[in-house]
Formats: sequence, C-alpha cells, structure tokens
Amino acid sequence: MRAFVRWWKLNYDKPVFQEPYKRVALCLNYIKGRNVEDWTDNCQTKMDADVAYGRGHNEEHHWNEFKVAFDLIYTDIGEAVNTEHEIERLRMEKGDLDTYIATFNKLTGLAGYSPSD
Repeated sequence: MRAFVRWWKLNYDKPVFQEPYKRVALCLNYIKGRNVEDWTDNCQTKMDADVAYGRGHNEEHHWNEFKVAFDLIYTDIGEAVNTEHEIERLRMEKGDLDTYIATFNKLTGLAGYSPSD
C-alpha cells in the first residue's frame, strides 16, 4: 500500500488517480496471488454494487471503504507485540546515539505510541 500511495502521489494529475473508483480498481489489479483473489474480487463486486445503487465513480467513498478493508485484512496483529519486544531489547551500541534514537522513534511509531503517550 505504501508503494501504491507513493506512486499515486507522483502521478496525482493522471485521470486514473483522480477518480476514486479507478484508483481502487488499479490498486486491486496489483494485488496478486491465489490467496487474495477472492478478497480482491469481493472488493470490486462491492464497489460495483455501490455504483449500481447510486454512488458516483468520483466519490471518495470508494477509496475510503477500500482502505479500511485493506487495513483490516493486511494488518499484522502480532506486529505491535513484536515491536514491544524490540523496544524492550533496544540498546545503544558503541555510543551511537543517532541510530538508537532513530530506531526508537521508528519502533514507537510502529507500536502506535504518540508523543503524548
């Protein structure tokens, strides 16, 4: 998803990225594999049903619904737990404070901590 969004940002002015329906269809086209074909087909079917029931191709609803579904299906539920363990094991090595801080910031972001936590 990160790679697709970066590609979208580089090509935001192209019609396929400006229309949410086409943007989702394009993204679904790049999700490949036997284990995900049913999921991508279901996403396309739902989006087509939304259009049949009156949602326009230009409604951001298509992208928002797809993004929620994608995040639900592709979220690694163990990632937060694994990240917590990595934070606990994190140590500064050879006085390299910059690497320690960068790694800590990355891990706390992955774990879902905000600066106010």
